[in-house]
Amino acid sequence: MPSFILSVPGRIRVSRPRRSGILEFSILTRKRAKSANRTTQKSALCGGVAGRWLGRWMRLAFIVFALLGVYLAFLCFQIYSVSKVDEQRNVDAIVVMGAAQYNGTPSPVLRARLDHALDLYRQHMASLVVVTGGKQEGDRFSEAESARNYLVLRGVPPNRILQEDEGRNSLESISAASSMLLNRGYRNVLMVSDPFHMLRVMQIARDYGLEPYSSPTRTSPISRNPDLEFRYVLREALTYTAYKLTGV
Repeated sequence: MPSFILSVPGRIRVSRPRRSGILEFSILTRKRAKSANRTTQKSALCGGVAGRWLGRWMRLAFIVFALLGVYLAFLCFQIYSVSKVDEQRNVDAIVVMGAAQYNGTPSPVLRARLDHALDLYRQHMASLVVVTGGKQEGDRFSEAESARNYLVLRGVPPNRILQEDEGRNSLESISAASSMLLNRGYRNVLMVSDPFHMLRVMQIARDYGLEPYSSPTRTSPISRNPDLEFRYVLREALTYTAYKLTGV
């Protein structure tokens, strides 16, 4: 209870007893507990919001990757389906897509394409062969020049061969070859390349005004190696997608 202390004559000051140390410690502990509880509640609230957003982003990422996987699988199926098609028929010209050459000698991949084009020419599917492909840095010969020499040595008259030797990739080669052909009034062509390549080259040829038909080689060393061919198909799927999105 309060005690009365006479401090100044005629004036009484009330003095309250000091709280015991145990009581003060108990009060301080309760205050700290309330503060800690409020902090915990705030942290839980923030954590809950962050967790919900993280969960949403993870679900969105999963959906996006799932859709990309479905798209890639469908595109690979398209590439595979087109690779099995051979539309041999009489046309204005045979267009051979370029590939590596070594100092004027066609690589096995290019040779397989040229051999198939030679068979088509000998079957009188067309009276003109267009060979494509420029030089890589440091090369003495272009892919088209190597291809032309290969065909001439096997009986194709030089005046039956058109040579496009500026293109550094499929798009550039087909663009240049289509200009050469359309300027001569030729539009219907047989496209010759590796099977995995046909979907893209057919699309590019159509985009540049040609009426293309597919005739892939069946003797490419890439086709004899399933693992290697699968890697080329995946790469082609990405390249085809890039072409459709950007036009290059």
